[in-house]
Amino acid sequence: MRGPHPFLTEAGLRALRLLAEAEDRGDHEAGEIACEGIQCWLGHARVHRRTVADLLRLAALSESTDGGALQRFRINGTGLAILRRPELSHEVVEALARGGAFTIRDDRVVPLDPGPGPSGRSPR
Repeated sequence: MRGPHPFLTEAGLRALRLLAEAEDRGDHEAGEIACEGIQCWLGHARVHRRTVADLLRLAALSESTDGGALQRFRINGTGLAILRRPELSHEVVEALARGGAFTIRDDRVVPLDPGPGPSGRSPR
């Protein structure tokens, strides 16, 4: 059994855990990573920009910037699933590399069938 993908470091797991805990408490300010340039903060703790970039590569964060000077990121469903099952990070990276849409169901990557095209046939 594989461990987490190299993009998912201990720092990344810790950030996801803190974001999920803040979300559970309804603490919206603590439930986001705020970045200005290369400086990123999760609550009062500094987070390396590389950690944020790696979590974005794993599709574990969604941008929630509201037009201000700061970039803001929150945990999303993929991030919550990766937190529950870190080895899912490999499946996410593989799905992203294949292209196409996917969802997470029961902590597994599930490709979304694009359905039939204009001709009525499924594009394959």
